[in-house]
Amino acid sequence: MFFWLLACTESKIVEEKTLDLSERLQEGEARLGIIHDEKALFAGVSAEGAIGDFKMYNSHVQFIIQSDRPSSYYIQQGGGILDADVVREPGEIGRDIIDEHTVMAGLGRILEPTSFEVVSDGSNGSAHLRVRGSAIPFDLLQGAIENYDLVASYDVAFQVDYILASDTPLLRIDTTIEWNDEPFPIQPANVLLVGKEILHHWNPGGGLEGDSNNGWHGLVSHQDEVALALMSDGESFSSSILQDLLTEATPAISSFGASIAIEEGDSHLFTQYLGVGRDLSDLSDAWYTHNNIETEAFSGSIVDDQGNPVPGARVQIYDQEEAITMTQTDDKGDWSVRIPKGTNARYVASGRGNRIFLDIPRQAGWTGPYTNEQRQQEVYDSYGQEDSLVSFARGYGVGDWDNPVLMRPGFLSITIEDAGPAVVKLFSDDIQNSPYAPGNPHGATQIGYIRDGSIHMPVEAGVYNVMIHRGTQHNYVMQEIIVGAGEDVSLEVSLEKIEIPFSVFGVDAHSHSAPSGDGKVSMEGRVLSHCAHGVDVSISTEHDHAVDFAPLVNALGLGSHLQTIIGSEVSPPMRGHFNAFPMLVQQELVNGGAPI
Repeated sequence: MFFWLLACTESKIVEEKTLDLSERLQEGEARLGIIHDEKALFAGVSAEGAIGDFKMYNSHVQFIIQSDRPSSYYIQQGGGILDADVVREPGEIGRDIIDEHTVMAGLGRILEPTSFEVVSDGSNGSAHLRVRGSAIPFDLLQGAIENYDLVASYDVAFQVDYILASDTPLLRIDTTIEWNDEPFPIQPANVLLVGKEILHHWNPGGGLEGDSNNGWHGLVSHQDEVALALMSDGESFSSSILQDLLTEATPAISSFGASIAIEEGDSHLFTQYLGVGRDLSDLSDAWYTHNNIETEAFSGSIVDDQGNPVPGARVQIYDQEEAITMTQTDDKGDWSVRIPKGTNARYVASGRGNRIFLDIPRQAGWTGPYTNEQRQQEVYDSYGQEDSLVSFARGYGVGDWDNPVLMRPGFLSITIEDAGPAVVKLFSDDIQNSPYAPGNPHGATQIGYIRDGSIHMPVEAGVYNVMIHRGTQHNYVMQEIIVGAGEDVSLEVSLEKIEIPFSVFGVDAHSHSAPSGDGKVSMEGRVLSHCAHGVDVSISTEHDHAVDFAPLVNALGLGSHLQTIIGSEVSPPMRGHFNAFPMLVQQELVNGGAPI
């Protein structure tokens, strides 16, 4: 048993018992406490957790709730979910994808915390944190249109209860809205800003990049390292005009309850769930159980054209034309999910994978601008590891309905004579886009970014035109190849430097990656892309963030190819955007000290 006491008075917290929040828990256990040791933190593209925040976890999942301190990105106020991940094996790097989270009462009224109470530290089998506070305007919405009267001022109090039981991947979020003002219609909501640059939407109803049927909203990372879902409490989400505004202005997924007419003295309880898992079926299985939906098993195996198991294939489950859930095959090619009883289920398997290849180990972590220093160093160290046998199928293509067979991939090996970076682009009329797999990247069939002179990529069998280049200061190579299933095609190329009679530097003075809300690549992807395209100087201009890319460049071993300058794109939507550089990163300030 763990005993501790919190005395909460207007944001002041006094702790009498320190819990070890890095200890692995057993089935049936849950734990909640204040983070005192950096070992309790985890990495990720959006990781921001810090000493003094709250961590609640069980044997399956872990969440960090921001204390009453300012954080980076666009919601500085505490009291929301800051980081989330599954509990990973020792040595496995964390995969947080949450920028920030807040609850909302009507148009743009979000939580500003005044007190935190540990209702249960988990010693009774359930961890329970209560946050109380008042409503303040959502500055991101008001600032976007420079109308600071957009959010009408009302006397509103919040009570948010985060409850994590043992043995579940779902965090319960109970939001009680206490209305102390004149009558007004509101829609309660949870708003989650996420790292969309490394994520695919996958929703029940529409499937991959399709619309949700409003039971839940799902996200899955490009290589299936982590899945996230914002889930209803049995009732469907409601539509809202604010939904489109948030989606357009921010990297947000949001879930709205039904509109209610609330009067002075009323309180309204609004319950939703945030789930995190290794795949979406972990979360849909738990959601069915929570909602007492009777289910049955639906399972199978995926093999290649020679009968060998295909590990790491995506299997998408449908009820006729409506997507239900998605899972992955295990090391033996097997898969199994729970589906509502009586479902007329069918499935489609994909081993195509993400068609942008970065020349880093498959198990390598993601760099985040605000990740704890120790956790970030573990990410840097992962770039130098040997490629492990992480199960994620690539190059197998997309199968037919209810067909367990995928065609074996071929392999393309490319070696650059001077051992430098390069871009590899493959074009093929044989490989067609599918609604059940990611589409063609940037007009090509497949792209690879070489870091250190060579790359080995699985590719779908077919005829390709291959272009290999290093930007405008080198000649390129173009060649047709035929890759058969199971075959390995090798190319050795020389990218000759173009003789120019005066010094020329390739400078990219405007680019984005993970820290920006509209970023389309990870920070690793941005650095590899710059080097492969022959960029000599990169000026970081992330929207409203000051980010130093130099440590990442050096960790990737690319310091001799790319120099960096710190800058920021100051982004007032109504006045246009302005790039400012050079700058210094001020780690003690929100967003690295960038003007916002």
